Amino acid sequence: MNIITYTSKGLRSVNEDFLLSEQLTPDISFHIIADGMGGYSYGDKAAEIVVETLFSQISQMDFYAISEDTIIAACERANLNLRDEGAKLSSKIGATFAAVLILKEKVFAFWMGDTRIYQYNENNQLLFQSADHSLINELRSTRKLSLREIQKYDSIVTRCLTSDFQDVSPQIEVLRYAFSDKLILCSDGLYKQINLDAVLGKTKNDLMSYLYSIENEMNDNYSIIIIN
Repeated sequence: MNIITYTSKGLRSVNEDFLLSEQLTPDISFHIIADGMGGYSYGDKAAEIVVETLFSQISQMDFYAISEDTIIAACERANLNLRDEGAKLSSKIGATFAAVLILKEKVFAFWMGDTRIYQYNENNQLLFQSADHSLINELRSTRKLSLREIQKYDSIVTRCLTSDFQDVSPQIEVLRYAFSDKLILCSDGLYKQINLDAVLGKTKNDLMSYLYSIENEMNDNYSIIIIN
């Protein structure tokens, strides 16, 4: 398994994305990107808490007994840790995230907000894309939106881990996984400015050079994990 990770602050002053990729056993690995909530304080701290708590919770589980309930319980623990930290800081803090737990030929994909998960086959055909938990997606299900509305509501998410939300249930999908498949996780700062086709065919060295070269063109923090 080849893993590529990259994160950058772009044109922002602070990088509020946080990522982690860990090989837990020869057949099992965990990968996650969290993105600090815009409009809240301490986004970098919130993203770090989400990543470290979910990794800590999941890495201690019986991997072959993992279920939707155990994943939800891990998210509840992350939410409690955010509440505790928010109380210490006297501030609302939160983050969106996307994570995959690869168990041989099965993947638990789970996320909250607009950090995304993609799955491609060996021919780079899209097999799966996570649906954003966003106000735009909810509105689009009822009517066509104007360009002004899209710009107005573009960054509003409807599900995340945060110090003041009560519902902390992620969306969970169980995917079939072949060794030749490619999984990509990325924050919205990347996919909103870059077509993923631009990264699919690149070698690791070319991809790292490309991602570094665009830093001064990116309006937001941008992060990516590629598992191939």
